[in-house]
Amino acid sequence: MFRGILLPWLDSWLPGRAGLAISSVLFGMAHIGYGYGVLMPAASGYVLGWARQRTGGLKAPIALHMGVNGAVAVVALTRGSTRLFLIVGILLAVLIGAGSLVDDAAYRAHLDELQRSRRTR
Repeated sequence: MFRGILLPWLDSWLPGRAGLAISSVLFGMAHIGYGYGVLMPAASGYVLGWARQRTGGLKAPIALHMGVNGAVAVVALTRGSTRLFLIVGILLAVLIGAGSLVDDAAYRAHLDELQRSRRTR
């Protein structure tokens, strides 16, 4: 619902990343009952929405969502030092994944250039 219907609709009439931000906050609010607040699901929703925008499809955000849910389940089911190891590993993966967001502007500029060149052919 958030990335298949809401995000494309918001993107159609809001400038820049405003639709992504609104969709992410609403995703976080929808998950407030899970006991870990709004921040983590909103951040996750931002990455999932970004994946939707970047790929133009739902396969990547669905796969990422499954990965996040799986990681949370594994952490919830483990105890002791194994749990700490998993949390650190997941945080590192999130940081590395977030690093790819830094290059997003260059990626979008490249896509725009490709679209312009296709129109001129």
